[in-house]
Amino acid sequence: MKRFEFRLESVLNLSRYELDRAEAGLVEQEELLRREQLVLRDIQAEKRRLRIQRRDFQKVLDFTMMEIVSRCEEGVDFRITTQELKLVDIHKELTRRRRELKDARQKHRMYEKLKEKALEEHKRERQHYEQAFLDEISVMAASRKEIKI
Repeated sequence: MKRFEFRLESVLNLSRYELDRAEAGLVEQEELLRREQLVLRDIQAEKRRLRIQRRDFQKVLDFTMMEIVSRCEEGVDFRITTQELKLVDIHKELTRRRRELKDARQKHRMYEKLKEKALEEHKRERQHYEQAFLDEISVMAASRKEIKI
């Protein structure tokens, strides 16, 4: 009897590749989200520093610098809004990639189960073949004993 060969091995390998690619994409997207969150924190820290500077200028009644800092704050507010929108887009992409990974895992599990079932079927066929072979040997041995008698 020939050895076990899974006919869908190439499809199983392809599903492994897709699973690995989905995992790598998810890790990449999570890293991008983390980096962009750090950028947002830095921008927010910059806004806090500008507020502190504006308060200091208010104390000394330096209206020109207060106006300059206020305009800088407006620019920082715009950057914060832009960064938050960017984070929303990244989060949507992260959600899509998680769904993609989930689908790839399910597909891979399905092919793994098909392989397990095919292997079990092969084992049963092999066991049946071996049992038939042993039965045939027993019949031949019994017929030899009858001839000798």
